[in-house]
Amino acid sequence: MQLLVFNGYSASPDPFDYTAWFVSEQVGIYNWERFRSERFDELHAEAITVDAPKERAKLYFEMQDLMEESGAYRFLTHGRNPLVHRTTKMESATRPDGDPLFVDFKPV
Repeated sequence: MQLLVFNGYSASPDPFDYTAWFVSEQVGIYNWERFRSERFDELHAEAITVDAPKERAKLYFEMQDLMEESGAYRFLTHGRNPLVHRTTKMESATRPDGDPLFVDFKPV
């Protein structure tokens, strides 16, 4: 039997929020596809230590390639999380991980 499942994921802007669930230690917890890759785990651990955006992006692109090459995943699109506000200029407020703190938004 073959099964096709469409899943959508949404998190903060940091790619770590998207990849943390697919490391080997998450198999049977959040990694329902049972995807395992030592290289993926290594890249995941390295990526959170890299500050340079372009260098970090290369690591996450390789991680995505590993997921697709496994046959368990096919990335179709990247979803959106729009923010809507009045025309008043706003001072945004976010947690350190990039998640918005809507109650702390203030007019400028």
